[in-house]
Amino acid sequence: RMLLSSAWSRCAVCALMAVAAIRQRRCARQASKNGLCQRTAITELRQLVPPPRFSRPFGGEHLDSDTYQRFLQVVHWDVERAAKLLKADLEWRAKTRPWALRPSHMPSACRQQAWQVLMGPTRSRALLKWKQHPRHASGQHTLQPEAVNSSRPTTWLRRKMSLATRLKRRELHPPYHCPPLMQWRYTRHGLPITVLEVRHWYPERYKGGKREEALHVAYHMEHYIRRMPFRRGRRVERCCIIISLKGFRASTVPHVVHCVNILRKHYPGRLGIACLIDVPNYFYPFWRVISPYLDEEIMSKVHFLPSSVKGTEAAIEWCNKQKLPPFRDASLLV
Repeated sequence: RMLLSSAWSRCAVCALMAVAAIRQRRCARQASKNGLCQRTAITELRQLVPPPRFSRPFGGEHLDSDTYQRFLQVVHWDVERAAKLLKADLEWRAKTRPWALRPSHMPSACRQQAWQVLMGPTRSRALLKWKQHPRHASGQHTLQPEAVNSSRPTTWLRRKMSLATRLKRRELHPPYHCPPLMQWRYTRHGLPITVLEVRHWYPERYKGGKREEALHVAYHMEHYIRRMPFRRGRRVERCCIIISLKGFRASTVPHVVHCVNILRKHYPGRLGIACLIDVPNYFYPFWRVISPYLDEEIMSKVHFLPSSVKGTEAAIEWCNKQKLPPFRDASLLV
């Protein structure tokens, strides 16, 4: 009986191994077939929408294989739909010229500073602050925050200043170039980070209306693309946004839909992860209104963080623990 049972067990193991080998071969054949179909679709799309001879008038958009693949992925590899979407995108870029946008083109939006590009001090700046601290000689090595500027106006003077004067003195954020001794912040996967605080976002107050809102979104996306670093010999193609919903208002829903439409039409496949923090209970009915305007790819990237995650730093730590696709290939997780 023992010999029979051991023989049967060996036969069962061999059968399972054979089935696994057959499945692996089928998966390899299917993957090669899918890869061939994808390359064929990219070739067809390249023939329908050839790359522009000069990319500068088209917003600096280089129509390479990565761009064609991103536009094909969002329409489930439908060549005709991708060609229509790509042609509309090129026309929009020729009019908008997103590569040439600066904060001065959307001053009222940048002065609100609701969209914050995260920056941090470089190592040289931190070391300089540490060496300049007076306790450094006594052996107590502590990092001291920057000294408060004594030339700032007093409370009485600030009260006397009008709102328009204060808005003029506020810097336009985010800056086009990184300030000296500062560096952009990224997640563990290399995704550049931008924080949106809804309580400071009043798009209905933009002087340029919806056009300024579209320019602001395009400027931030181009800012994302410029900040994308190289990881594993390739350039990161996705980004991270952290949205604080504290103070959410119902009046922002149409503007959210407008921003999402711009991202879908002109920047498909760029979102790596969207973290929603400080979510009030009354936001969920509005989410049912917004979610139909989001495609499957965007919906898969949206995460409602638990209530225990509070603040931007905690949200970044939560992102660093996740496996995310930094490249156009969504199956490659880091």
